[in-house]
Amino acid sequence: MMIPKAPSKVDETTERLLDLAHELGPSAKMPTVRVLREEWNISHATLDAALARLEERNIVVRRQGSGVYVSPGLRLRNIALLCDPDFFLLHGASPFWGLLIGQIRDLAARNEARLSLHFLLPQTENEPPAPLNAEPVPQPLREKIAGGAVHGLIAIGVEHAVSRWIEAQDVPVVAYAGAANYILGQGDETLVRMGITALAAQGCQQIAPWFFSAKFSESNYAVYKATMTAHGLIPMPPLGHLPEGESDSASGYAAGFDLALRIFGGENPPDSFVCANDMQAQSVLMALYRLGLRPGKDVRVATHTNAGSSALLAWHPDIIRMENNPAELVRYLFETLDALMNGQTPQWLPQGERVPEWRYQINPVLLLPTDTPR
Repeated sequence: MMIPKAPSKVDETTERLLDLAHELGPSAKMPTVRVLREEWNISHATLDAALARLEERNIVVRRQGSGVYVSPGLRLRNIALLCDPDFFLLHGASPFWGLLIGQIRDLAARNEARLSLHFLLPQTENEPPAPLNAEPVPQPLREKIAGGAVHGLIAIGVEHAVSRWIEAQDVPVVAYAGAANYILGQGDETLVRMGITALAAQGCQQIAPWFFSAKFSESNYAVYKATMTAHGLIPMPPLGHLPEGESDSASGYAAGFDLALRIFGGENPPDSFVCANDMQAQSVLMALYRLGLRPGKDVRVATHTNAGSSALLAWHPDIIRMENNPAELVRYLFETLDALMNGQTPQWLPQGERVPEWRYQINPVLLLPTDTPR
C-alpha cells in the first residue's frame, strides 16, 4: 500500500497564500514579504517558491519595488482549447472550424474567461494503446494542467486517452468531434433521415447516398437504407468510401468531384442526393455545374450546412439545407463546461444519472429552397 506523501512546507505556504488571495480579492495588495515570513515563521526560500507557483497560475503578481498583488484576473477562469491541427490546417478544410473558433473566442470574452488555444502534437504509436496519454499535449499546456492553472478544457478532435489524462488531473473536459466523458455532437444519422424525408416529400425516387468517410459511411448507409425503405423507395447501392483521412481533404473532394461527373453524367443518373458534409456536397454541386445540370431542378439536393459559412452560399436558394449553428454548439460547450467546473450536472444530462461518456446531440434546422430569383 502506498503511503500518501505529506505536504511540504512550500505546499502548505502555497495553500495559505491562495486562501489569502481569495480573501483579499482581485488587485488587492498582499502583506509584505517580511510580514508574511515573520507571521508564518517561514524562510525566504519557502515563501519565494510558493509565490512563484501562484505567479505561474496567475493568482498573484510580483511588482519590483512595489510588492505582491492579487492578480486582477483572480476570478477569471482559465479555459484551454485543445484541437487536432488537421481540422484547421489541411488544404480544403471546411470554413466551419474557423467559425467555431471565432464563436468560442467571442463567448469566452463575454463570460470573462481567459482562453488559450493549443494544437495537439504528433505522437508515437503505442501497442497496446496507453489508457492515459499526455504525449500529444504541448509541454507548456501539460505543465499548466498539472499545476492547476487550467480550470476547464474544450477538446476538438482529441482522442479519449488524452482526454482521460486531462480529466485525471481534475480538469473537466468537454469534447466535440472527439472523445471525453462529456461529448457534444451533430449526428450524421439525423441529417441523413431528415434529408431523405425532405427529398421524398418533393417526389424524388432515386436518392443517391453521398457520404464517403470510412468511419461513418457504414452507419450512415444503414440509416439511409432503412429510411428509404420506410418511404417506399428503393435504396441505391453504396458509393463506397475513401481511405481514412482522405474524405475531408482536398484529394477527397477532388475524388468526389470526379465521381459525381461519372454518376450524374452517365446513364440513368439519380434524380437527387443526400449528403451529411457541406464540403463533399460542394464538390458534387461544382460537378453538376460542369455537366450543365441545375440543382433544385435537374437534380434535387439535401445537404448539411453551417450557419454563417460561405461554402454553399451560392446554392442556398436551390437546395434543401439541414443547418447546424456553430453558435448553438459553442453555447452548449460552455454551459456544459461551466457546470462541470462548478461541480454541477450539465442541464442536458438526466438528473441523478452519472455514467462515463455522456453524449448530447444538437439537431439541425431544416431549411427548404427559397423562391429567390436567380
